[in-house]
Order: sequence, then C-alpha cells, then structure tokens
Amino acid sequence: MTPNEMRSEINTFGAHLLRQELAIAFRGPILKSYGNLVNVLSPWMNSIGAEGSAEDQDFGTVFEYLQLLREQHYTIVLFDGAIIQLAYVFFRGELIKHRLCYYPCPVNVDFRNEEYESFVDFIEEAIVRDPLSLLRLRSPMRFAF
Repeated sequence: MTPNEMRSEINTFGAHLLRQELAIAFRGPILKSYGNLVNVLSPWMNSIGAEGSAEDQDFGTVFEYLQLLREQHYTIVLFDGAIIQLAYVFFRGELIKHRLCYYPCPVNVDFRNEEYESFVDFIEEAIVRDPLSLLRLRSPMRFAF
C-alpha cells in the first residue's frame, strides 16, 4: 500500500463512520514528505515518535483527554467521545512505523441523541453535573512501532 492509498483508506473509513453516525468528528490525514520518508498523519502531528514530552506526565487523565479535544489532536472522535489517532510513516514506499491510539472518553456520554455546540463543553458539563456516576476508569491504548 502506498502512502496515498493509506490516506485514501483513512478518508474512506472516516467518511463511512460519519455517515453511519458512529463518529462525530473526523480530521483527514495529510501527506508530509521528508526526503525518502512520507508521513500519513493528521494535520496537528509533525511526525511520529516524539516521545518523552511534557504532555506525557498527564497521560490518561481527564485533563489530557479534554486537551486533545480542544486542540483537535485526533483523527476520529466516535459517538461515545472516544478518540482515535492514526499515523503512518513510509520509507521508500514501505511502511516502517505507525501510531494507532484509542483514547476512551473518561465519562459516559453518547452524542447520537444529544444537541450540543461543542463536544468539549458538553463533556465538561457532564463531568461537573455528575462526576462520580459518569466517570469511567479506562486507560488509553496505544500501539506504535
């Protein structure tokens, strides 16, 4: 699969999720080339593999989750608020690296039957309204190589 084909597959997948009302937001990937390296990633990402950032200290927190939403650091946001991040790196046409992250929403919400202007505000209001009964104790899952 070429980088352009990968980007096309992700766009098709995202559009399908939106049509089926399984997603509430989608940010299609772009191609960024650096010599023989081609990155297929969301517009907010510079590259894959920048580990050890200051953001890592907040990993798995409600604050981090809300920050990801506010800054649109996602490829897809599902109907239950879960975030999916997808990124791939190709070297001379061969896939050499990927980052796949599933980040569950920290509160129990379902956007399919709700009216909202901002899903960040909606989630923040849900947390304030009833934090103990809505809070989920789940951790993000990240697969990278």
